[in-house]
Amino acid sequence: MGMNDILMLEKINESLFRLTATRDKILKGVSKHLERMVDGAQFNPRYQQGIWNGKISLFDRRTQTIPFGLWLEVITFCKTNHYQYTLKGTTIKELTTSEVFSPKFIEEFEDKIMSKTMPFKLRHYQLDSLAPALKLGKAINLLCTGSGKSVLIHYTMQLLRRTKESERTLVIVPNISLVQQLFANIEHDYQYPAIRDEAYMLYGETKSKEKKLIASNNIDRPFLITTYQSIMRKPDGWFKQWDAVLIDEVHGVNSNAKSLTAISKKCYNAKYKLGYTGTLGLAELDKLTVLGYVGPVTYIIKNKQLMDLGFLSKIDIKRYIVRYKDEEFHAGIKGLSYVAEVKQIEENLDRLKVYDSIFDTVEPGQ
Repeated sequence: MGMNDILMLEKINESLFRLTATRDKILKGVSKHLERMVDGAQFNPRYQQGIWNGKISLFDRRTQTIPFGLWLEVITFCKTNHYQYTLKGTTIKELTTSEVFSPKFIEEFEDKIMSKTMPFKLRHYQLDSLAPALKLGKAINLLCTGSGKSVLIHYTMQLLRRTKESERTLVIVPNISLVQQLFANIEHDYQYPAIRDEAYMLYGETKSKEKKLIASNNIDRPFLITTYQSIMRKPDGWFKQWDAVLIDEVHGVNSNAKSLTAISKKCYNAKYKLGYTGTLGLAELDKLTVLGYVGPVTYIIKNKQLMDLGFLSKIDIKRYIVRYKDEEFHAGIKGLSYVAEVKQIEENLDRLKVYDSIFDTVEPGQ
């Protein structure tokens, strides 16, 4: 490629980069590089007629912007294709390095601050996961079920507040029960009753007086724990106050994709956007959307690793196929509603005998 083949990434805010290039061919290449297949596109008439290739690019050609979290993807594209690139409004060092959150600092923070209230210390892998995500600022921790995502969210909330990196932190969970659960975990399990003065909860049962306070563009508490649904219709100005956004179960994007995109764009002052999930087993476009509007995966811990370390119980899975050969049984369920059919199956005596025989093979304590 020629010396004049240059792509410029201009940081607009904490949500978007604008791309310009010396040749349109470069931007077309970026657009193709950030294309992914839409799940179910093969059923779309436009795809079937050959009018559309079934893909959508996360490079918006109208505004020439990409989600903030894809800046590294674009630089990788440039290096692969031997294009030069420049940055405007930021530097690689600013994008990848925090002078605050070194592993040593986080360990000292736990010993000097968190140990005063926490009834236990973080496991080594939990500590290891904090620094890479916080140093990058926009990242995803891929942590299996049972790894302790809630306690990491609590630690991150406190790290950001006490270092004054975030005056206000927005914590988003998938549903109402998890709003209450996270709040209860922090207050009781992590023995931090001060959360009652530091955080609001916003969901359907929130009192009208608190809802009015939360509606302010200048909330008087450092934390808000809520759901996508509870804040989607907030005015754009409301989102400007957040310095950090923490998203639990970020893999739920396949049902909240528009919400995640909209909220991330609106929180354009949020230097920190951190996601937590046990899986990113999403369709191609959904996965790139998560990475774009939150950030790249910076840490992975899997079930087997925690089993080998003794933090999770080891499991042994056996599958039994139960066949019902009794003609009277089959005749008896024919024509029944789904609920009635399930009831008939669950109460079948031969089926219950199979369960008994399985349980008899299990040693006490297993």
